[in-house]
Amino acid sequence: MKKIILVLMSVMALRSFSQKQDKSPAFEEPQGWSKVIQLKNGNTAVVEVTKKEGINVAMFDATRKKISSGKLTLTMVEDKLGQSTIGGIFDIGGDLVIFDQTFADKTPVLIRIIVDGKSGKLKSEDKVAEVNEMTRGDAYAIFFGDVDMPVVNVKKDPDSDYYALIRYNTMAPETKDRIEILHYGPDHKLINKANYTSPDNKFKFTKYLNAYVYKDEYVLISTYAFNTKKSGGEEGKFYVSKLAKGKNIFQQKELSYNTFYKGVKCDFTYNKAKNLIHMALITDVESKSNFYKFNTSYQNVNPATLEIGKPYEPDFTKVNEYYKNTMKRKKDFSGIIQGTFIDNTGNYTVFYQVTALKLGNGTGIAGTFFGDVALVTMSPEGKTINSAVFPADIYSSGNHPF
Repeated sequence: MKKIILVLMSVMALRSFSQKQDKSPAFEEPQGWSKVIQLKNGNTAVVEVTKKEGINVAMFDATRKKISSGKLTLTMVEDKLGQSTIGGIFDIGGDLVIFDQTFADKTPVLIRIIVDGKSGKLKSEDKVAEVNEMTRGDAYAIFFGDVDMPVVNVKKDPDSDYYALIRYNTMAPETKDRIEILHYGPDHKLINKANYTSPDNKFKFTKYLNAYVYKDEYVLISTYAFNTKKSGGEEGKFYVSKLAKGKNIFQQKELSYNTFYKGVKCDFTYNKAKNLIHMALITDVESKSNFYKFNTSYQNVNPATLEIGKPYEPDFTKVNEYYKNTMKRKKDFSGIIQGTFIDNTGNYTVFYQVTALKLGNGTGIAGTFFGDVALVTMSPEGKTINSAVFPADIYSSGNHPF
């Protein structure tokens, strides 16, 4: 028997716990992946995605009254979403916009679905970008050669309706064709685009790591360019690059790292109070036994000037003391970044969690264990000012990469 859910939908409840909270009419518990998003016009959308039935959207008005609900009648996205991934759900231009990453004849394709923010009805469904058709050799390179899956990523400015698509075409024969930035306005019209390549074409391979969009002024990206033993010797460099308004060439800044890494990731958190981007470079990423292994370095980036601050690291002294002496753990705390946020004063808090994999039959991953949690708060300059650690024990089926 399906459960019935009551969703609290009050704008004021998000701002203060002392405000009155109201309930919507009851509706059945979502059976698949779901997300609740409150639109700027006061309406609230509940999006439910299932592999068998497609995408359902329920729209509620500012008084929590249901406006509409039902499955979106889509022609480009099949009802069975077994090969699809939701690349983002946003409020853009007053509408609910869903980006669906799917496959069409072995070709990764990004579909943009626009749902009217007032009525909850489907407005349009368009293919906005795709990458090269994948071959068996490509699949081999992904599974055994440490090559990233070709995708089209979506990044939206958190403070405006501008967004960017990053065509990460890892299988393109030419290096210059592997990363393309497409910058869009709130009306979904393309305002700028450019292909990215590392300075002087020195490196054969380039990994796209992350991006940040600032209105119509620029798109900032982080990349890792490298050569392997077969392509000129194991060497790698990190870059922060900016595609400015009206330009088709990237302004680039090289970071002071010279080590070759097999696995790298990057997290961007924008500090609105200080007009800085806090960048966490996560290196030496690998799964050892059933635990993730990695190193992390932090730096601040001034997005306007591309000035790069000195590297810094959080102080885990108090976390480790409490972890071993009070919580009676045998080793120092070792968690993966699972989230970041900035408070009104510009202080930067990082949420870490111990993460382990449960291996299934063969080489498959059956589930993920989420363990103990630590919170570390740093000043905008990187000085640790507060920290906390507490126990947790959560299991979720499937693989949940950080």
